Amino acid sequence: MAMKKIIFLCVLCSLMLGAVPRAHAEKPVEPMGIGTWVLNAGIGSSGYGYGDGQWLYGFGIKGAIQKGLWQVGWGVISLGGEAGVAWASHNGLNYTRFNIAPRSSYHYGWDVPGLDTYAGLTTGIGFVGNSIASGTAVHFYGGMYIGGSYFLSEQFGFNAEMGLGTTMLQLGLVYRF
Repeated sequence: MAMKKIIFLCVLCSLMLGAVPRAHAEKPVEPMGIGTWVLNAGIGSSGYGYGDGQWLYGFGIKGAIQKGLWQVGWGVISLGGEAGVAWASHNGLNYTRFNIAPRSSYHYGWDVPGLDTYAGLTTGIGFVGNSIASGTAVHFYGGMYIGGSYFLSEQFGFNAEMGLGTTMLQLGLVYRF
């Protein structure tokens, strides 16, 4: 079963990388500005804590969309939302988690063309099901994250994010419009 997941992730990454257009000579100086929309999606590792400090580890998929709204100091604050799903299993315990939440980030580009670094918070609701209990539990979902995007062109780039949430470490693509 683990081999099927690895093959699935490799194929998905290959498809995602094939969708990125070739880099242009001009890179945006300020990837996140007021009025800019950014959509990112990726796959990565996930974790689920249960009873007595036990953890299950698996993988997750998450997407987020945000719009730059306010200039604050040297950066921009954005608001948007995210949704993601995570799976994990260990010793016969399987779980699935779906989260949906608004999120806010502070973006700072460091005067490096094409670079957008950010940190933020998210809070919303999550739905968790596992192989031991029947039904789905609804819970408060909160997370924090740091991340970065590097744009290869005016619209497309790569994204990495880590923190507490649907995924703990995620790699993916970003689209700016």
